[in-house]
Amino acid sequence: MGFRSLGQLTATESLKDGRPPPRAFDLIGVIVSFMGMLGHNCFDVSLRFVSSGVYLGLLSGLIVNLARGRALYELHAREPEAALLPGEEASLWKTVSEMLIWPLRLAAAGAIVWLAFIKGWTTLKYVPFGGMFGEFSMLLGPLSRVPQGGELLQWWLAWGVFAGCMLWLGWKMIRLCLLADNPVVPLLVLAMLQPLYLFWGYFRADIHHNVAIYFSKERNWAPAVGNYLIVHKLNPEFVMSKYFLGNVFNDRFNMTKAYLPDWGDTNNEARDDYERALYWYDQVRRLSPNYVQMHHQIGNLHLRRAEWANSNGRPDEASKYLDMAMTRFKLYYQIDPVFPPNYYRMGQVHMIRKEYDKAIAVYRGLIEAGRCSVDDSLLEKPWLRNTILSYQTYEQIENKWHHRHVGAARARESAEAYTSLGNAQFMKGDYEGAEDSYRRALSYEPAWEMARKNLEVTYRRAQLEGRLKQDKVDPAAAGKKPVPGTLIPTGWIVVPKK
Repeated sequence: MGFRSLGQLTATESLKDGRPPPRAFDLIGVIVSFMGMLGHNCFDVSLRFVSSGVYLGLLSGLIVNLARGRALYELHAREPEAALLPGEEASLWKTVSEMLIWPLRLAAAGAIVWLAFIKGWTTLKYVPFGGMFGEFSMLLGPLSRVPQGGELLQWWLAWGVFAGCMLWLGWKMIRLCLLADNPVVPLLVLAMLQPLYLFWGYFRADIHHNVAIYFSKERNWAPAVGNYLIVHKLNPEFVMSKYFLGNVFNDRFNMTKAYLPDWGDTNNEARDDYERALYWYDQVRRLSPNYVQMHHQIGNLHLRRAEWANSNGRPDEASKYLDMAMTRFKLYYQIDPVFPPNYYRMGQVHMIRKEYDKAIAVYRGLIEAGRCSVDDSLLEKPWLRNTILSYQTYEQIENKWHHRHVGAARARESAEAYTSLGNAQFMKGDYEGAEDSYRRALSYEPAWEMARKNLEVTYRRAQLEGRLKQDKVDPAAAGKKPVPGTLIPTGWIVVPKK
Protein backbone atom coordinates (compact mmCIF):
# COMPACT_ATOMS: atom_id res chain seq x y z
CA MET A 1 0.00 0.00 0.00
CA GLY A 2 2.81 2.40 0.88
CA PHE A 3 4.76 1.69 -2.28
CA ARG A 4 1.63 2.04 -4.41
CA SER A 5 0.85 5.43 -2.87
CA LEU A 6 4.48 6.51 -3.22
CA GLY A 7 4.40 5.56 -6.89
CA GLN A 8 1.30 7.70 -7.46
CA LEU A 9 2.72 10.64 -5.50
CA THR A 10 5.90 10.63 -7.60
CA ALA A 11 4.27 10.02 -10.96
CA THR A 12 5.11 12.65 -13.57
CA GLU A 13 1.60 14.06 -13.72
CA SER A 14 1.53 14.52 -9.92
CA LEU A 15 4.76 16.52 -9.70
CA LYS A 16 4.58 20.23 -9.01
CA ASP A 17 7.48 22.22 -10.49
CA GLY A 18 9.22 18.90 -11.01
CA ARG A 19 9.14 18.02 -7.29
CA PRO A 20 6.93 15.53 -5.43
CA PRO A 21 4.71 16.82 -2.60
CA PRO A 22 6.03 16.84 1.02
CA ARG A 23 3.84 13.88 1.90
CA ALA A 24 5.91 11.71 -0.44
CA PHE A 25 9.02 12.40 1.64
CA ASP A 26 7.11 11.64 4.86
CA LEU A 27 5.88 8.39 3.37
CA ILE A 28 9.28 7.21 2.15
CA GLY A 29 10.78 7.97 5.58
CA VAL A 30 8.17 5.88 7.37
CA ILE A 31 8.50 3.04 4.81
CA VAL A 32 12.29 2.94 5.28
CA SER A 33 11.81 2.88 9.07
CA PHE A 34 9.29 0.07 8.77
CA MET A 35 11.61 -1.98 6.53
CA GLY A 36 14.51 -1.41 8.92
CA MET A 37 12.38 -2.57 11.83
CA LEU A 38 11.36 -5.72 9.95
CA GLY A 39 15.03 -6.40 9.23
CA HIS A 40 15.83 -5.92 12.92
CA ASN A 41 13.06 -8.33 13.88
CA CYS A 42 14.80 -11.06 11.89
CA PHE A 43 17.56 -10.99 14.53
CA ASP A 44 15.57 -9.96 17.60
CA VAL A 45 14.77 -12.45 20.34
CA SER A 46 11.02 -12.03 20.00
CA LEU A 47 8.29 -9.63 18.93
CA ARG A 48 7.10 -9.58 22.55
CA PHE A 49 9.55 -6.79 23.29
CA VAL A 50 8.05 -3.31 23.36
CA SER A 51 10.71 -2.00 20.98
CA SER A 52 9.42 -4.38 18.31
CA GLY A 53 5.72 -4.79 19.03
CA VAL A 54 4.83 -1.11 19.42
CA TYR A 55 6.62 0.02 16.29
CA LEU A 56 5.21 -2.83 14.24
CA GLY A 57 1.76 -1.37 14.81
CA LEU A 58 2.78 2.29 14.87
CA LEU A 59 4.76 2.37 11.63
CA SER A 60 2.28 0.27 9.69
CA GLY A 61 -0.50 2.57 10.90
CA LEU A 62 1.46 5.66 9.81
CA ILE A 63 1.95 4.16 6.35
CA VAL A 64 -1.78 3.58 6.01
CA ASN A 65 -2.53 7.08 7.28
CA LEU A 66 -0.12 8.74 4.86
CA ALA A 67 -1.40 6.62 1.98
CA ARG A 68 -5.07 7.48 2.58
CA GLY A 69 -6.72 8.91 -0.50
CA ARG A 70 -3.98 7.54 -2.76
CA ALA A 71 -3.87 3.78 -2.36
CA LEU A 72 -7.14 3.09 -0.53
CA TYR A 73 -9.17 3.17 -3.69
CA GLU A 74 -12.37 2.06 -2.00
CA LEU A 75 -12.52 5.39 -0.18
CA HIS A 76 -12.56 7.32 -3.44
CA ALA A 77 -15.76 8.55 -5.01
CA ARG A 78 -16.50 6.05 -7.73
CA GLU A 79 -18.37 6.64 -10.89
CA PRO A 80 -21.64 4.71 -11.13
CA GLU A 81 -21.33 1.53 -13.12
CA ALA A 82 -22.67 1.70 -16.61
CA ALA A 83 -25.96 -0.13 -17.14
CA LEU A 84 -25.84 -3.31 -19.16
CA LEU A 85 -26.84 -2.92 -22.76
CA PRO A 86 -29.77 -4.98 -24.08
CA GLY A 87 -28.59 -8.53 -24.61
CA GLU A 88 -25.30 -7.95 -22.75
CA GLU A 89 -24.51 -10.41 -19.94
CA ALA A 90 -22.80 -9.58 -16.67
CA SER A 91 -19.18 -10.69 -16.29
CA LEU A 92 -18.42 -13.96 -14.57
CA TRP A 93 -16.62 -12.15 -11.71
CA LYS A 94 -19.64 -9.91 -11.08
CA THR A 95 -21.95 -12.91 -11.01
CA VAL A 96 -19.68 -14.83 -8.62
CA SER A 97 -19.25 -11.73 -6.44
CA GLU A 98 -22.97 -11.20 -6.06
CA MET A 99 -23.41 -14.86 -5.19
CA LEU A 100 -20.62 -14.94 -2.57
CA ILE A 101 -20.74 -11.49 -0.99
CA TRP A 102 -23.47 -12.11 1.61
CA PRO A 103 -22.30 -15.59 2.71
CA LEU A 104 -18.78 -14.21 3.12
CA ARG A 105 -20.05 -11.13 4.98
CA LEU A 106 -21.96 -13.31 7.43
CA ALA A 107 -19.02 -15.74 7.78
CA ALA A 108 -16.60 -12.91 8.57
CA ALA A 109 -18.97 -11.29 11.09
CA GLY A 110 -19.67 -14.66 12.74
CA ALA A 111 -15.96 -15.51 12.92
CA ILE A 112 -15.21 -12.18 14.61
CA VAL A 113 -17.92 -12.76 17.23
CA TRP A 114 -16.81 -16.39 17.71
CA LEU A 115 -13.16 -15.38 18.19
CA ALA A 116 -14.06 -12.59 20.60
CA PHE A 117 -16.67 -14.33 22.80
CA ILE A 118 -17.05 -18.08 22.09
CA LYS A 119 -13.76 -19.83 21.17
CA GLY A 120 -12.69 -22.32 23.83
CA TRP A 121 -15.65 -21.51 26.09
CA THR A 122 -15.89 -25.06 27.45
CA THR A 123 -12.22 -25.16 28.45
CA LEU A 124 -12.16 -21.90 30.40
CA LYS A 125 -13.03 -22.04 34.09
CA TYR A 126 -14.80 -19.49 36.26
CA VAL A 127 -15.85 -17.19 33.38
CA PRO A 128 -19.27 -17.12 31.62
CA PHE A 129 -17.85 -16.57 28.12
CA GLY A 130 -14.96 -17.68 25.96
CA GLY A 131 -12.86 -16.24 23.18
CA MET A 132 -10.39 -13.44 23.68
CA PHE A 133 -12.66 -11.80 26.28
CA GLY A 134 -12.73 -15.00 28.33
CA GLU A 135 -8.97 -15.48 28.07
CA PHE A 136 -8.39 -11.87 29.11
CA SER A 137 -10.69 -12.40 32.08
CA MET A 138 -8.64 -15.44 33.12
CA LEU A 139 -5.45 -13.36 32.93
CA LEU A 140 -6.83 -10.55 35.10
CA GLY A 141 -8.67 -12.74 37.57
CA PRO A 142 -12.01 -12.02 39.26
CA LEU A 143 -12.78 -8.62 40.74
CA SER A 144 -13.40 -10.21 44.17
CA ARG A 145 -9.68 -11.06 44.49
CA VAL A 146 -8.41 -7.58 43.65
CA PRO A 147 -7.34 -5.56 46.72
CA GLN A 148 -8.54 -2.01 47.22
CA GLY A 149 -6.38 0.83 45.99
CA GLY A 150 -4.17 1.14 42.94
CA GLU A 151 -4.57 -2.47 41.82
CA LEU A 152 -8.34 -2.06 41.71
CA LEU A 153 -7.96 1.01 39.52
CA GLN A 154 -5.57 -0.91 37.24
CA TRP A 155 -8.08 -3.75 36.96
CA TRP A 156 -10.87 -1.43 35.79
CA LEU A 157 -8.54 0.48 33.45
CA ALA A 158 -7.31 -2.76 31.88
CA TRP A 159 -10.85 -3.96 31.26
CA GLY A 160 -11.91 -0.56 29.93
CA VAL A 161 -9.03 -0.31 27.46
CA PHE A 162 -9.30 -3.93 26.32
CA ALA A 163 -13.08 -3.94 25.91
CA GLY A 164 -13.06 -0.54 24.20
CA CYS A 165 -10.39 -1.52 21.68
CA MET A 166 -11.88 -4.95 20.99
CA LEU A 167 -15.46 -3.77 20.54
CA TRP A 168 -14.46 -0.79 18.40
CA LEU A 169 -12.11 -2.80 16.16
CA GLY A 170 -14.58 -5.68 15.92
CA TRP A 171 -17.39 -3.35 14.84
CA LYS A 172 -15.12 -1.61 12.31
CA MET A 173 -14.17 -4.92 10.72
CA ILE A 174 -17.78 -6.10 10.58
CA ARG A 175 -18.85 -2.74 9.13
CA LEU A 176 -16.07 -2.94 6.54
CA CYS A 177 -17.33 -6.36 5.47
CA LEU A 178 -20.93 -5.12 5.23
CA LEU A 179 -20.03 -2.04 3.18
CA ALA A 180 -17.64 -3.74 0.77
CA ASP A 181 -19.01 -4.93 -2.55
CA ASN A 182 -15.92 -6.98 -3.24
CA PRO A 183 -16.00 -10.49 -1.69
CA VAL A 184 -12.21 -10.34 -1.35
CA VAL A 185 -12.64 -7.92 1.60
CA PRO A 186 -14.50 -10.36 3.93
CA LEU A 187 -12.14 -13.09 2.70
CA LEU A 188 -9.16 -11.00 3.83
CA VAL A 189 -10.85 -10.37 7.18
CA LEU A 190 -11.32 -14.11 7.63
CA ALA A 191 -7.70 -14.74 6.63
CA MET A 192 -6.31 -12.23 9.13
CA LEU A 193 -8.17 -13.62 12.15
CA GLN A 194 -5.72 -16.50 12.65
CA PRO A 195 -2.60 -14.27 12.62
CA LEU A 196 -4.47 -11.87 14.91
CA TYR A 197 -5.15 -14.67 17.39
CA LEU A 198 -1.53 -15.79 17.09
CA PHE A 199 -0.30 -12.36 18.19
CA TRP A 200 -2.91 -12.36 20.94
CA GLY A 201 -1.25 -15.58 22.10
CA TYR A 202 2.09 -13.75 22.19
CA PHE A 203 0.54 -11.16 24.50
CA ARG A 204 -0.84 -13.86 26.78
CA ALA A 205 2.53 -15.60 26.73
CA ASP A 206 4.17 -12.39 27.91
CA ILE A 207 1.83 -12.27 30.91
CA HIS A 208 2.50 -15.92 31.83
CA HIS A 209 6.23 -15.33 31.36
CA ASN A 210 6.26 -12.55 33.96
CA VAL A 211 4.13 -14.64 36.33
CA ALA A 212 6.62 -17.50 35.94
CA ILE A 213 9.54 -15.17 36.72
CA TYR A 214 7.79 -14.13 39.94
CA PHE A 215 7.31 -17.74 41.06
CA SER A 216 10.91 -18.57 40.07
CA LYS A 217 12.24 -15.82 42.32
CA GLU A 218 10.07 -17.20 45.12
CA ARG A 219 11.52 -20.67 44.38
CA ASN A 220 7.96 -21.92 43.97
CA TRP A 221 8.87 -24.35 41.23
CA ALA A 222 5.57 -25.99 40.24
CA PRO A 223 3.66 -22.81 39.19
CA ALA A 224 6.87 -21.42 37.65
CA VAL A 225 7.28 -24.46 35.42
CA GLY A 226 3.55 -24.52 34.61
CA ASN A 227 3.56 -20.91 33.43
CA TYR A 228 6.76 -21.32 31.40
CA LEU A 229 5.21 -24.32 29.62
CA ILE A 230 2.16 -22.20 28.77
CA VAL A 231 4.53 -19.61 27.27
CA HIS A 232 6.21 -22.37 25.25
CA LYS A 233 2.83 -23.46 23.91
CA LEU A 234 1.63 -19.96 23.01
CA ASN A 235 4.95 -18.71 21.59
CA PRO A 236 7.12 -21.70 20.63
CA GLU A 237 9.90 -19.54 19.16
CA PHE A 238 10.35 -17.36 22.25
CA VAL A 239 13.89 -18.05 23.43
CA MET A 240 13.75 -16.54 26.90
CA SER A 241 11.04 -18.83 28.28
CA LYS A 242 13.16 -21.85 27.35
CA TYR A 243 16.25 -20.27 28.88
CA PHE A 244 14.47 -19.46 32.14
CA LEU A 245 12.87 -22.90 32.21
CA GLY A 246 16.36 -24.40 32.01
CA ASN A 247 17.39 -22.09 34.86
CA VAL A 248 14.50 -23.36 37.01
CA PHE A 249 15.71 -26.95 36.76
CA ASN A 250 19.34 -25.81 37.12
CA ASP A 251 18.47 -24.04 40.39
CA ARG A 252 16.20 -26.82 41.68
CA PHE A 253 18.64 -29.61 40.70
CA ASN A 254 16.80 -32.61 42.05
CA MET A 255 18.68 -35.67 40.80
CA THR A 256 15.87 -38.12 41.60
CA LYS A 257 14.50 -39.53 38.35
CA ALA A 258 10.73 -39.25 37.95
CA TYR A 259 8.19 -38.99 35.16
CA LEU A 260 6.44 -35.63 35.55
CA PRO A 261 4.28 -34.79 32.49
CA ASP A 262 3.17 -31.51 34.10
CA TRP A 263 6.84 -30.52 34.13
CA GLY A 264 7.38 -31.20 30.43
CA ASP A 265 8.37 -34.89 30.54
CA THR A 266 7.17 -36.91 27.54
CA ASN A 267 7.03 -40.49 26.26
CA ASN A 268 6.66 -41.88 29.78
CA GLU A 269 10.40 -41.27 30.28
CA ALA A 270 11.64 -40.55 33.81
CA ARG A 271 14.18 -37.71 34.02
CA ASP A 272 16.11 -35.78 36.64
CA ASP A 273 16.53 -32.00 36.75
CA TYR A 274 19.95 -32.16 35.08
CA GLU A 275 18.39 -33.80 32.02
CA ARG A 276 15.41 -31.43 32.02
CA ALA A 277 17.65 -28.35 32.23
CA LEU A 278 19.93 -29.65 29.48
CA TYR A 279 16.92 -30.30 27.22
CA TRP A 280 15.66 -26.72 27.53
CA TYR A 281 19.12 -25.21 27.09
CA ASP A 282 19.43 -27.27 23.90
CA GLN A 283 16.14 -25.70 22.76
CA VAL A 284 17.71 -22.28 23.33
CA ARG A 285 20.77 -23.30 21.34
CA ARG A 286 18.57 -24.48 18.47
CA LEU A 287 16.99 -21.04 18.16
CA SER A 288 19.95 -18.88 19.19
CA PRO A 289 23.28 -20.76 18.96
CA ASN A 290 25.38 -17.84 20.20
CA TYR A 291 23.16 -16.66 23.02
CA VAL A 292 26.13 -16.14 25.28
CA GLN A 293 24.48 -16.53 28.68
CA MET A 294 23.23 -19.97 27.68
CA HIS A 295 26.83 -21.24 27.46
CA HIS A 296 27.55 -19.99 30.99
CA GLN A 297 24.43 -21.62 32.41
CA ILE A 298 25.16 -24.95 30.72
CA GLY A 299 28.67 -24.73 32.20
CA ASN A 300 27.13 -24.16 35.64
CA LEU A 301 24.83 -27.14 35.06
CA HIS A 302 27.74 -29.45 34.17
CA LEU A 303 29.68 -28.10 37.17
CA ARG A 304 26.83 -28.96 39.53
CA ARG A 305 26.61 -32.38 37.90
CA ALA A 306 30.32 -32.90 38.55
CA GLU A 307 29.95 -31.85 42.19
CA TRP A 308 27.06 -34.27 42.57
CA ALA A 309 29.14 -37.08 41.08
CA ASN A 310 32.04 -36.28 43.44
CA SER A 311 29.76 -36.30 46.47
CA ASN A 312 28.42 -39.70 45.39
CA GLY A 313 31.86 -41.27 44.98
CA ARG A 314 32.11 -41.12 41.17
CA PRO A 315 35.41 -39.31 40.45
CA ASP A 316 35.72 -40.45 36.82
CA GLU A 317 32.22 -39.24 36.07
CA ALA A 318 32.97 -35.96 37.82
CA SER A 319 36.07 -35.43 35.68
CA LYS A 320 34.01 -35.86 32.51
CA TYR A 321 31.50 -33.22 33.58
CA LEU A 322 34.27 -30.84 34.65
CA ASP A 323 35.65 -31.08 31.10
CA MET A 324 32.18 -30.34 29.70
CA ALA A 325 31.77 -27.38 32.05
CA MET A 326 35.13 -25.89 31.09
CA THR A 327 34.27 -26.23 27.38
CA ARG A 328 31.14 -24.14 27.92
CA PHE A 329 32.92 -21.52 30.01
CA LYS A 330 35.57 -21.15 27.31
CA LEU A 331 32.87 -20.74 24.65
CA TYR A 332 31.40 -17.96 26.72
CA TYR A 333 34.84 -16.38 27.11
CA GLN A 334 35.38 -16.34 23.34
CA ILE A 335 32.13 -14.43 22.82
CA ASP A 336 32.25 -12.18 25.90
CA PRO A 337 35.59 -11.88 27.72
CA VAL A 338 34.22 -9.33 30.21
CA PHE A 339 31.68 -11.23 32.35
CA PRO A 340 33.35 -11.72 35.81
CA PRO A 341 31.29 -14.76 36.98
CA ASN A 342 32.61 -16.71 34.00
CA TYR A 343 36.19 -16.17 35.18
CA TYR A 344 35.26 -17.33 38.68
CA ARG A 345 33.69 -20.51 37.30
CA MET A 346 36.76 -21.31 35.19
CA GLY A 347 38.93 -20.65 38.22
CA GLN A 348 36.68 -22.88 40.33
CA VAL A 349 37.14 -25.79 37.90
CA HIS A 350 40.93 -25.38 38.04
CA MET A 351 40.84 -25.17 41.83
CA ILE A 352 38.81 -28.39 42.07
CA ARG A 353 41.42 -30.09 39.89
CA LYS A 354 44.24 -28.51 41.92
CA GLU A 355 45.54 -26.78 38.78
CA TYR A 356 46.58 -23.73 40.75
CA ASP A 357 48.81 -22.17 38.08
CA LYS A 358 45.89 -22.20 35.64
CA ALA A 359 43.56 -20.76 38.25
CA ILE A 360 46.05 -17.95 38.93
CA ALA A 361 46.24 -17.20 35.20
CA VAL A 362 42.44 -17.03 34.99
CA TYR A 363 42.14 -14.63 37.93
CA ARG A 364 44.96 -12.46 36.56
CA GLY A 365 43.08 -12.37 33.26
CA LEU A 366 40.00 -11.14 35.10
CA ILE A 367 41.96 -8.38 36.85
CA GLU A 368 44.21 -7.25 33.99
CA ALA A 369 41.53 -7.43 31.24
CA GLY A 370 44.01 -8.29 28.51
CA ARG A 371 41.27 -9.08 25.95
CA CYS A 372 39.87 -5.56 26.41
CA SER A 373 43.18 -3.71 26.13
CA VAL A 374 43.58 -0.64 23.91
CA ASP A 375 46.81 0.50 22.26
CA ASP A 376 48.84 2.82 24.51
CA SER A 377 49.16 5.46 21.80
CA LEU A 378 45.38 5.79 21.66
CA LEU A 379 44.91 5.90 25.42
CA GLU A 380 47.35 8.79 25.75
CA LYS A 381 44.85 11.04 23.94
CA PRO A 382 42.25 12.41 26.41
CA TRP A 383 39.71 13.21 23.70
CA LEU A 384 39.71 9.55 22.61
CA ARG A 385 39.33 8.29 26.20
CA ASN A 386 36.36 10.62 26.67
CA THR A 387 34.63 9.89 23.34
CA ILE A 388 35.20 6.83 21.19
CA LEU A 389 36.93 4.79 23.93
CA SER A 390 34.56 5.80 26.75
CA TYR A 391 32.68 2.48 26.53
CA GLN A 392 35.00 1.25 29.30
CA THR A 393 36.79 2.86 32.22
CA TYR A 394 40.51 3.62 32.56
CA GLU A 395 42.90 4.35 35.39
CA GLN A 396 46.44 5.69 35.43
CA ILE A 397 49.03 3.27 36.80
CA GLU A 398 52.69 4.33 36.90
CA ASN A 399 51.98 7.23 34.50
CA LYS A 400 50.29 4.96 31.94
CA TRP A 401 46.59 4.57 31.23
CA HIS A 402 45.10 1.07 31.53
CA HIS A 403 41.70 -0.55 31.42
CA ARG A 404 41.23 -3.17 34.11
CA HIS A 405 38.26 -5.08 35.44
CA VAL A 406 39.09 -3.76 38.88
CA GLY A 407 39.02 -0.20 40.18
CA ALA A 408 37.76 2.16 42.86
CA ALA A 409 34.37 2.39 41.13
CA ARG A 410 33.96 -1.40 41.53
CA ALA A 411 35.41 -1.82 45.01
CA ARG A 412 33.48 -4.95 46.03
CA GLU A 413 34.14 -6.75 42.74
CA SER A 414 37.82 -5.76 42.90
CA ALA A 415 38.19 -7.09 46.44
CA GLU A 416 36.57 -10.37 45.40
CA ALA A 417 38.85 -10.72 42.37
CA TYR A 418 42.04 -10.18 44.38
CA THR A 419 40.82 -12.49 47.15
CA SER A 420 40.21 -15.28 44.62
CA LEU A 421 43.69 -14.72 43.17
CA GLY A 422 45.15 -14.84 46.66
CA ASN A 423 43.36 -18.11 47.44
CA ALA A 424 44.87 -19.77 44.36
CA GLN A 425 48.32 -18.46 45.24
CA PHE A 426 47.95 -19.67 48.83
CA MET A 427 46.95 -23.18 47.71
CA LYS A 428 49.98 -23.25 45.42
CA GLY A 429 52.20 -22.33 48.39
CA ASP A 430 53.05 -18.87 47.08
CA TYR A 431 52.54 -17.04 50.38
CA GLU A 432 54.26 -13.88 49.12
CA GLY A 433 51.84 -13.62 46.20
CA ALA A 434 48.86 -14.47 48.42
CA GLU A 435 49.85 -11.75 50.91
CA ASP A 436 50.14 -9.22 48.08
CA SER A 437 46.70 -10.12 46.70
CA TYR A 438 44.92 -10.06 50.08
CA ARG A 439 46.44 -6.68 50.96
CA ARG A 440 45.29 -5.25 47.63
CA ALA A 441 41.82 -6.70 48.20
CA LEU A 442 41.63 -4.92 51.55
CA SER A 443 42.70 -1.65 49.92
CA TYR A 444 39.39 -1.74 48.01
CA GLU A 445 37.24 -3.08 50.85
CA PRO A 446 38.93 -2.71 54.28
CA ALA A 447 36.04 -4.59 55.90
CA TRP A 448 36.24 -7.55 53.49
CA GLU A 449 36.23 -10.34 56.09
CA MET A 450 37.33 -13.19 53.82
CA ALA A 451 40.47 -11.35 52.69
CA ARG A 452 41.29 -10.33 56.27
CA LYS A 453 40.94 -13.87 57.66
CA ASN A 454 42.87 -15.43 54.77
CA LEU A 455 45.66 -12.89 55.24
CA GLU A 456 45.91 -13.90 58.91
CA VAL A 457 46.11 -17.58 57.91
CA THR A 458 48.82 -16.71 55.37
CA TYR A 459 50.86 -14.94 58.04
CA ARG A 460 50.54 -17.92 60.41
CA ARG A 461 51.71 -20.32 57.71
CA ALA A 462 54.63 -18.04 56.85
CA GLN A 463 55.50 -17.77 60.55
CA LEU A 464 55.66 -21.56 60.86
CA GLU A 465 58.19 -21.55 58.01
CA GLY A 466 60.16 -18.69 59.57
CA ARG A 467 59.32 -16.34 56.73
CA LEU A 468 57.26 -13.70 58.56
CA LYS A 469 59.11 -10.48 59.39
CA GLN A 470 58.05 -7.17 60.84
CA ASP A 471 57.65 -4.33 58.35
CA LYS A 472 57.99 -0.62 58.88
CA VAL A 473 54.75 1.35 58.82
CA ASP A 474 54.74 5.01 57.89
CA PRO A 475 53.14 6.84 60.85
CA ALA A 476 51.64 9.38 58.41
CA ALA A 477 49.68 6.59 56.71
CA ALA A 478 48.13 5.33 59.96
CA GLY A 479 44.41 5.95 60.15
CA LYS A 480 44.17 7.14 56.55
CA LYS A 481 41.90 5.53 54.01
CA PRO A 482 44.02 3.25 51.80
CA VAL A 483 44.50 4.08 48.14
CA PRO A 484 42.61 1.44 46.10
CA GLY A 485 44.93 -1.04 44.42
CA THR A 486 47.90 -0.42 46.73
CA LEU A 487 49.33 -2.59 49.49
CA ILE A 488 47.72 -1.68 52.81
CA PRO A 489 50.18 -1.45 55.73
CA THR A 490 49.91 -4.37 58.16
CA GLY A 491 53.22 -4.20 60.02
CA TRP A 492 54.22 -7.62 58.66
CA ILE A 493 55.71 -8.97 55.48
CA VAL A 494 56.32 -12.45 54.05
CA VAL A 495 59.89 -12.85 52.84
CA PRO A 496 61.09 -15.26 50.13
CA LYS A 497 62.34 -18.72 50.91
CA LYS A 498 66.08 -18.97 51.47
